[in-house]
Amino acid sequence: MKNSTLQSGRIGKHVIMVALGVLPCLSGSSVMALEIVDKIVSYSIRETPTDPSSAVIYRIDLELMEWYLAPEYVDYKVLKATITEFDSIGNEIASWSISNPVVDTSNGLWHVASANPSDSDYLEPPPISGVADAMTQGDDDLDFSLVGNTPAQGPFTLTASLDYSLRLVADPLPTAENEDEPSEGTVTANP
Repeated sequence: MKNSTLQSGRIGKHVIMVALGVLPCLSGSSVMALEIVDKIVSYSIRETPTDPSSAVIYRIDLELMEWYLAPEYVDYKVLKATITEFDSIGNEIASWSISNPVVDTSNGLWHVASANPSDSDYLEPPPISGVADAMTQGDDDLDFSLVGNTPAQGPFTLTASLDYSLRLVADPLPTAENEDEPSEGTVTANP
């Protein structure tokens, strides 16, 4: 694995700083019908939980498509998850992607308890997991999981709390994991 901190036998404990980006875009396949991505929610995992100037070491991007809109809530299908690893100065080291990751809810959708969600409604994702394919030939695939906890009080405008685990498929031990860490969140709507 080229210059990646995700190396066999290494256990790292890193802290999450969540940057929630809500961006409109399109995602499609030549085989399937066009799927419209309504939101991209991004969680930036930082080295230091309460320091927004701390280096982002991983970013998890979730592409969401509105699946069902009711007067009191909206359900989203998670179309794609992309995990990107960065070095300490922000250069991309490696990335992994999976279409239709497992969303461990009764209907397989991300339920948001508002028909008109605010930025803070995306701070507590449901359990999401899968094995993401390496985007670079020769890199190992990545087994990942994440789940949001009740958002924490913190020094940021939006503070989330996530449990996550990142593990190279070829490695029996988690290479990055953390539980219930305070996380910084930001949301950008219709940039």
